[in-house]
Amino acid sequence: MTTLPVTCPGCRAPWPAAAADGRGFAECPQCRRPALVEVFPALLRGGGPGEAARPALAADEATCFYHPAKQAAVACDACGRLVCALCDLPAGGRHLCPGCLERSRDDAAPAPRVLYGRLALLLALIPLFIFPLAALAFAAAGWRKPGSLVRPRRWQLPAAVVIALLNLALTTLLVLVPALASA
Repeated sequence: MTTLPVTCPGCRAPWPAAAADGRGFAECPQCRRPALVEVFPALLRGGGPGEAARPALAADEATCFYHPAKQAAVACDACGRLVCALCDLPAGGRHLCPGCLERSRDDAAPAPRVLYGRLALLLALIPLFIFPLAALAFAAAGWRKPGSLVRPRRWQLPAAVVIALLNLALTTLLVLVPALASA
């Protein structure tokens, strides 16, 4: 009995090819959980050779995240990693890397990436006393975190720190100095 690369949704055991003869409800041979099975005929036929990844020829050429010697073909739509033609997994009109496809298969959505620089810069521009302090906290938290892989903007964190410090100094001069002078 051959097994397919299809697994049971309950116990994750491999699904035998005899149970997946096309469409309909079938029972997992291991956990006996009924499941709706829909198998494309190409899966039963076996896989053919996929597109081969081209080797990277120049030193300044973008390479695959998973295969550093292969030329990058596309960026993953979920995480932004550059992948070669071999690692490019088109799914639902999107290009995914193997890691993001695995996370989506496990029904776990990829963790959203916090853009600390953008958030700190936004908070630093609000002229109330608490927001520049929050901007400094976000800048400190995001200083060593990886930024966006698609559009890196490394200038945002230092700019947020400078603007937050200027905002704090200006708030101190406008609020505390007149209060102390009148007292």
